[in-house]
Amino acid sequence: MPYMRYLSRRGYLSKPDLKILDIGSQCLLGATPEEICDFVEKHGRAEDAKKLRQEIERIAYFSTPRPGERTSYISELLDLTDFEYTSYDVCPALKTEIFDLNKQALPEHYREHFDLAFNFGTTEHILNQLNCFRVIHEALAAGGIAFHQLPTAGYVNHGYFCYHLSFFRDLANSNNYEILDHWYTPTGVSELRKDAVEIRDAVLPDQSHSGNPEPQYQQIPDYLINVVMRKRESRPFALPLELATAHASLSDGLTNNDAPPAADDLTKIPGRALARELKKRIIRRITGLGNR
Repeated sequence: MPYMRYLSRRGYLSKPDLKILDIGSQCLLGATPEEICDFVEKHGRAEDAKKLRQEIERIAYFSTPRPGERTSYISELLDLTDFEYTSYDVCPALKTEIFDLNKQALPEHYREHFDLAFNFGTTEHILNQLNCFRVIHEALAAGGIAFHQLPTAGYVNHGYFCYHLSFFRDLANSNNYEILDHWYTPTGVSELRKDAVEIRDAVLPDQSHSGNPEPQYQQIPDYLINVVMRKRESRPFALPLELATAHASLSDGLTNNDAPPAADDLTKIPGRALARELKKRIIRRITGLGNR
């Protein structure tokens, strides 16, 4: 709920017919009736006051996880508005389309369809990172906002990946995104007890349990990274390449992948970007630059 309020205060929910894509069906946690009332007053639609109050009380109650009970979903809060909400997940949930981010391509009818995309702790669980961030890119319309909230430190054995600000900066540079906001959130600690994990000294890698960290080093702080970015323009998704820590410059003939997915594969180029790509190819052909 704090992040829905953040989006509201920043003006990212101001469009009446906002279209939202949730990457992973997210629960609504820690919402009070007063917070939901404020949200609905700002973004909701007129309904029967008594029924609305009952629904608000229900959503708020179930926003606290309890054993054996289903936790409230973000979609239930957004049902009280005129926003369009769609979720992609491999597990059934409210307003969820079954979608495998590891291997499925974005359907054509969703290309550049959404104004806002949520990635609240989802993509770290997916091996195919390329497909995840390509789907988000292709789903957002020009001017659309992506909100990523993902592990960056700690989170031992949680998912597959932790992310760094350098990743999002390179992703933004490759795709001409605007980073609107970013911050870190502490969420707890991961324990590294000697009886639970094997810890070895850096210069004694062949000696079992040679590492004997002090108690303060047996805990790794868990942090989330939050990044809010805007897709400035309609264009094919481009792959970032991290070179800040490279030992040499990029090899001759190679560039960061800011071109369409494949030289002859026009089927993967969305919307208006296809017309621009065709125009460029025609110009290259006319000027004799087609083979350079």
